[in-house]
Amino acid sequence: LNVFPNPTSEQVQFIFAKEQGTIEIKIYSVLGNEIKTIQGTEKSTTLSVQNFPQGLYLYKIFQNQTLINEGKFVKE
Repeated sequence: LNVFPNPTSEQVQFIFAKEQGTIEIKIYSVLGNEIKTIQGTEKSTTLSVQNFPQGLYLYKIFQNQTLINEGKFVKE
């Protein structure tokens, strides 16, 4: 998984090495509050972060309710 660009100011792309099927990406604040959930079915999924405050965000990616990847990105 490649998360680009990171840090970002407008949008972040989650780019997979291969097509994943249906996935769910959950975005969390550093305090653990769920901010947003998006669905994806392609090799890459784009998330707009223009309305997010500056800071560090955590993401978790699920497929069939199983955690398959997690990480963080910075909103400038």
